[in-house]
Amino acid sequence: MSAGAELRVGPEFRQAPKSVLSTEPGSDHSCASRPPSLSDLFRVRLLGAAQSTLSCPECRSAPHRLWPALTVLLWSDRLCEVRALARGRSGDTPPDLLVRAASARAAALLGDIATGVAELEAVTGPGRLPVGGAVALGWLAEALTAAGEPERANRVLGRGLGATTAPFPRAVLLTARGSAASATGDLPRSLADHLASGRMLRQTTVTNPAAVAWRSRGALVAAALGRGDLAAALAEDELAAARQWGAAGAVGRALHARAVARHDDSAPESLDRAAELLRVAGLRGDLVAVLCDCAVMCAAGGDPGRGRRAVAAAEAAAAGDPVLADRVRSAARVVGGDPGGPALTRQELRIAQLARLGDSNRVIAETLFLTVRTVEFHLSNVYRKLGISGRRELAVTLPSASPH
Repeated sequence: MSAGAELRVGPEFRQAPKSVLSTEPGSDHSCASRPPSLSDLFRVRLLGAAQSTLSCPECRSAPHRLWPALTVLLWSDRLCEVRALARGRSGDTPPDLLVRAASARAAALLGDIATGVAELEAVTGPGRLPVGGAVALGWLAEALTAAGEPERANRVLGRGLGATTAPFPRAVLLTARGSAASATGDLPRSLADHLASGRMLRQTTVTNPAAVAWRSRGALVAAALGRGDLAAALAEDELAAARQWGAAGAVGRALHARAVARHDDSAPESLDRAAELLRVAGLRGDLVAVLCDCAVMCAAGGDPGRGRRAVAAAEAAAAGDPVLADRVRSAARVVGGDPGGPALTRQELRIAQLARLGDSNRVIAETLFLTVRTVEFHLSNVYRKLGISGRRELAVTLPSASPH
């Protein structure tokens, strides 16, 4: 079977509803704080099936039984459990490679991006994975983008997209390509890739946002492009599906997207709830992103003290990871949490966010009732304070909180 082929799952996973979720809306808080819903019970049943598979020697040696079990653990935020499965497994048999790939994905999600990259590179050579290979290439590309190497990510994605025609792996790869495009400042292409990922998933039975978070990522990009209606629609759909699945990480990511899409008075509280859930899930990279967006949103809304507290929380979450620390420094420069430089003023931040959307100086001036010369002056201050050379770098340097 080719690396990108669709999986044939064992009987223990065949009872899943079409969307792998129930009709119970659930809650925005961790399962420990509320009675179990139908979605919780179903997720527990799936986890039981996965753990049963992983405890069965015969199943552990069958890639088509092993791979669904590993992905259920990943989708359920059982990341440390996945990491533990890989301890002492350094072999190159197909089952060993699958466990090592899932473990590397868990490492990246836990915020150990360098380890995730190194381990995924070790298992994604041509022809190494009998199943899941294209998905693992998508994971590698995402980890490379998170590590600040979107060009390398795009080379990996070229390999993956050329190796499979199966809808689910292609959806994973398109979402990863959308993230790489966003990291280089190409927001229109990023949005197009996330939407294409969603169209690809319509050919499958997968709607669980824990599997492919195309809607929440697309919502963040749409908000940055000023497409508020699209951002809100994507975020609301993502949140509904995430609540149905019920895992803390999926709900936290969806709350983040909805807060950025709405950008109203309730957004900081939504970001606080998102941060709480992402801490529970252990998704360190997502947690840092939420806290950075909260910092910028609070600064833009006239509450720089709360923004600085969010920066401090982000610094604590990013401790020990230089890539995450760089992102926090960008947010700190915006809100003044970095002792190495002054904060952007509210006017500078507003102008910078409009410039990030691609508005010309003249359009910004007309929008804010300023002169073009005043806009130019403020943008020069923004570039100096952020340590960048021009507006193209704003898409990478400013967090994703929308000005709308």
